[in-house]
Amino acid sequence: SKEDIKFEFTYSSNLFKRTTVEKFSQRFLMILNHIVESQDGLIGEINILEENERREILSYSGRSLRSRGTDASICELFEKQAEATPNQIAVSAQDGSLTYSELNKNANRLGRALIQKGVKKNEAVGIAADRTTDFIIGIMGILKAGAAYLPIDPSYPQERVEYMLKDSGARLLLTDRNNHGQRYGVESVCLNELETVPDDGRNVKGGTEGHSLAYIIYTSGSTGHPKGVMIEHKSIANLTEALHERIYCKHGGQQNVALLAPFSFDASVKQIFSALLLGHSLYIVSEEARHDITKLAEFYIQNKITISDGTP
Repeated sequence: SKEDIKFEFTYSSNLFKRTTVEKFSQRFLMILNHIVESQDGLIGEINILEENERREILSYSGRSLRSRGTDASICELFEKQAEATPNQIAVSAQDGSLTYSELNKNANRLGRALIQKGVKKNEAVGIAADRTTDFIIGIMGILKAGAAYLPIDPSYPQERVEYMLKDSGARLLLTDRNNHGQRYGVESVCLNELETVPDDGRNVKGGTEGHSLAYIIYTSGSTGHPKGVMIEHKSIANLTEALHERIYCKHGGQQNVALLAPFSFDASVKQIFSALLLGHSLYIVSEEARHDITKLAEFYIQNKITISDGTP
């Protein structure tokens, strides 16, 4: 009849299932109905969910994780793990291995040294180092000092590094011995030199909480200037809990986790903290093995890697 409006959806059956397109059409009709009913409404107020779908999504958001406290800081969760499994390998790389107890002690020393250097809570501290256990000590030491770590790839152009340090407000750059010579306009400190700070056996209290800033990672900057993305402790705690629930607990016991991603990429966060906060062992893949599939396979066999994730 003349009162009817007819719609036809033309789509590629290679890309979409018929059921998907049917759902698209239902949502389109819901949008039209909403517009007719409230012509003065805002676009953001248009509802595209059926009531049962809405209830299901809300039920997810109300669910709490198993958590040893998603409001806990990464430092607290790591320290509990170090207490529970002091002699287990926490991290291994080309330069050797550290147990949970050794990593915790080294991170405490570094955390104290950074506080003595005036590092404040929630401020960014840059770290540029090779793929060794030093980088993990650096990350944990910065977090224990109450600060947020800003990972910098030593191969980045000087201009990009200077921009990231200035944009983030970082006043300090931690390096290892191999990368200590470069100058970027901020105070540069070799973390190996800070390991001489006495350790009194107690954990550093940097005042971190769930909502404290944990790290800043910069985008590639392909559409202009790189942009710093700020992530809090509780978000990392949530991520590791979810990984435990969905993946790690199904394999039982201690796992050997490969750190394949560059430290300056967000994927590294998943690999580092799902190991260190859940009592697994982190194996850092060397730069050489990252780019050679045969060497990578050898690395996995030699280190009995049980969990790895990486971009194909």
